[in-house]
Amino acid sequence: MDILIVLGCRLDKNCHGDEITERAKRGAMLLKEHPEAVAIASGGITNIKCRSEASFIADVINHSIDKDIILEERSTSTIGNAFSTGILLKEYKIDVSRIYIVTSCYHVKRALMIFSKFFNVEILTECIDYKRDDEDEDLKYARDYKILEEIGDLNDEKRILENILHFL
Repeated sequence: MDILIVLGCRLDKNCHGDEITERAKRGAMLLKEHPEAVAIASGGITNIKCRSEASFIADVINHSIDKDIILEERSTSTIGNAFSTGILLKEYKIDVSRIYIVTSCYHVKRALMIFSKFFNVEILTECIDYKRDDEDEDLKYARDYKILEEIGDLNDEKRILENILHFL
């Protein structure tokens, strides 16, 4: 089964955001092209005054296309997105054959590294051209690479749970 995951990003002080809106719109476009794909909106509450990123994404998508969307509302990081999405896919008993990740272009390299660690399937990306000046993506990549090394072998589910919970 093909899975299309739209990754969230922080909502602004008005509980909105151009970047997350564009990601969701791109996700809606891809869902029109791949109507058989299972849709997942991924992102928890990163602004305490706002609803979850996943809920925001789902609303934007549903303005363009009528689609059931699984909400992953636990994660507050890219590692959390991948880990929590994996849990949901197991809960829903979805056999994944391919994953489409929708994110921002600056985030693709890190998202691919992380999702490739959690899923042994073909992963394709679709990105929006959005640049954030306030964060250094290379530093985040190095940080997340180190975290994934510390987590270790993802085929050992008990070990994953023991090691990852303090990273989420």
